[in-house]
Amino acid sequence: MTSRRTSWIGFIFALVLYVVRILPWATAQLWIDEVITLYNYAGAFHPGTTLGSVFRNYTLANNHILSTAIYWCWLKIVSVSAPEILLRLPSLVFGVLTLAVIIFWWRKWLGARIAVLGAVVFAASPVFPAFAYQIRGYSLSMLLAAVGVALAATLLEQVQNKTPTWRTQLALFLTSLAQPLIMPSAAIFPAAIASWIAVERYPGCNFLGKNSQRAIVAGVPTMLGALLGFAYYLTLGEQFRIARLDAAEISADWWTTSSSFLHVLLALAVHLGVLMLPLVISRFVRNIWRTPLFNRSNIILISWIGMEFLMYVAVGRQTVPFPRNSLVFFPMVTFAALLSLCTLPHRFRCTKVLLGTAVVAVFLGIGITAWQERTCLQMVRAGDIPQDLLKQQYRGDDSTRTIVRNLHDAGLCDNSYLLVSDNDGTVAKWHYEVLGHSPRRVYDRTLLLANPRFWEEPNGVAPVFVSARLAPEAEQLYRIAQYPLPWKCIMQLKFRDFYGPQ
Repeated sequence: MTSRRTSWIGFIFALVLYVVRILPWATAQLWIDEVITLYNYAGAFHPGTTLGSVFRNYTLANNHILSTAIYWCWLKIVSVSAPEILLRLPSLVFGVLTLAVIIFWWRKWLGARIAVLGAVVFAASPVFPAFAYQIRGYSLSMLLAAVGVALAATLLEQVQNKTPTWRTQLALFLTSLAQPLIMPSAAIFPAAIASWIAVERYPGCNFLGKNSQRAIVAGVPTMLGALLGFAYYLTLGEQFRIARLDAAEISADWWTTSSSFLHVLLALAVHLGVLMLPLVISRFVRNIWRTPLFNRSNIILISWIGMEFLMYVAVGRQTVPFPRNSLVFFPMVTFAALLSLCTLPHRFRCTKVLLGTAVVAVFLGIGITAWQERTCLQMVRAGDIPQDLLKQQYRGDDSTRTIVRNLHDAGLCDNSYLLVSDNDGTVAKWHYEVLGHSPRRVYDRTLLLANPRFWEEPNGVAPVFVSARLAPEAEQLYRIAQYPLPWKCIMQLKFRDFYGPQ
């Protein structure tokens, strides 16, 4: 089978796997950060929002600026009441393009079959699809990271062959500029790429030889782009400082520095899955220690772990990076693992072995995802709010959307109220507004504490409904509201239960 045919068959398989994996999540309700992105920054229900304001409004770190700008443009084409999967389409496309980059571009250094295996690992991963569908900047960031890896490898070939590099340097500059404009923390990824470019040497070139300066200079445009992209946030002044402190406070409620760092390592190992075997085995095969591919794999891994560690150290003791800030490194580490596979003897990478490895990767990824989703549901039903790289309490949840639509179909949205937890308030208000009702009919816990007897009306007591994870939470909300009527559970959904007056 030709390399081209292998690539296309592999791409179709990876694409189908990716779509099947994300479909239940992409069709579910939007979650709080997605709603904030669309409502606060992308102009949903705010027709006066300009594209310029997307770049100058950074009241929260939720604004992944370049991604939000794309969604601002997207909302000029589709309605806010469109199905969720259509609203999320730009991110879904970025995910597809990431698979295409791996298969059709990375194959230049990996070969067609191993590149296909890399795409299958991504599509089956318990991590990548879980973030690739979201109306956030993660999908775009991982796409640019996959492109950045290919550009770095291309640049190193050009430096070795002494061919013109300016086009590749320009592309690296632009992708490096874009990364921090999605998320400030993503500036660390171009730093890792620049480190890789500066350290790698082709055969016969001493580390401190006469060509060292040329190699180091080759990484300068990449670093310059990252610095300029990050420097943009300095023009936002107080907004950036407050948003950074707010994000740090939220992260510190979830993580410590050590727990966040260790979780990133765990999630990367789970994402790589079967690729962990060649990554480890190749370190014990002596006759490949000095091969260029093995050296490149080591340099990439050292560049990654060095910059990952730097990200955690540079933010200081009072700030803990979210584990999802490290998603940008997943393509780079995967490329290093695939290079390790390339260094092994042919019997470890023949067609039959790679095909079997791909099958194991699929079942392993699906199995781990199912296990984590089951664990996540149990935690949610116990009153917890799990949210990390393997478990997200919102993933696949459509409880709030179902509840609001039931109230809408029953004609109750405009003459009743809905009580929810603080974490569900934003989502519930979104669905009220999408269906043409006032979001003021939704009371989250914070709003409820400020106005407990909101249900008093001239004609008596208005119906009050509650969406809660468990009965004690519903009882607490009714108690804070001082609601006088007896209530009961009306409907049990997967992630929430629906309560109302008897």
